[in-house]
Amino acid sequence: IEFLDVSEAVCVKLIMVTIDHIYEYYNILADKNESNNSPEAHESFQKLIDATKAGPKEKRLALQFIGRFCKNFPTEMTKALEAIFDLCEDEDITIRKQAIKELPTLVRASPETLPRVVSILIQLLQANDATEITQVQGSLLAVYYLNQIETVSEILNEIQRSQEDLLRKRALRFLCTRIGALDENDLSKDVEEHIIKKSKEIANYLDPEEFVTVIKLLSGLKSMQTLLTRQELVNMITTQCHLEEGWN
Repeated sequence: IEFLDVSEAVCVKLIMVTIDHIYEYYNILADKNESNNSPEAHESFQKLIDATKAGPKEKRLALQFIGRFCKNFPTEMTKALEAIFDLCEDEDITIRKQAIKELPTLVRASPETLPRVVSILIQLLQANDATEITQVQGSLLAVYYLNQIETVSEILNEIQRSQEDLLRKRALRFLCTRIGALDENDLSKDVEEHIIKKSKEIANYLDPEEFVTVIKLLSGLKSMQTLLTRQELVNMITTQCHLEEGWN
């Protein structure tokens, strides 16, 4: 009975977080922006994180303010990240899309979060709603522009690790249609060479359809337009065919 009472008290506390409360937290954080180590500012940011468990309107506003102030509270970054990850699976699609949109902000504030954020975004490519997938792709591109080589590495690593066919195919499609289609200003020679290197590393983990997709990606790269690099593609295909006779 005592346990139930405590749970009910927690629920009541969460439900009582209002829009006005969240604006109060915002005002404190805005005033303390240059001295964010103050206990009052720290507590307000923690309450913003807690507000992600309140009602729909409160969740959306809390998300917005967490993204704005997270850079000032590195010690709370893990909690902020977990709270936003939870909202990426919210039952309300508008909240999910807003949470997905905020993820690059956290990477910008804390670059070490990039691997986890990319992993989550790749998993979210399995969404059923087309507009949600578009938002995921937009956030992946935003993260890509923050660190191109590391983002490509994490996408390919996720493809290699995952046993989910839909995830692997949509992640590869993203690489081909969104990353591979970028011009040379956004897809440098170094990034292309990294894509080539990582693609060779994961080739043995791909099924026939996925392998063909990777070959299409590589063949479209500027770095693969010389006779020497074209021969590398041929060698890659030949090797794969010999290793994967079981495909037939």
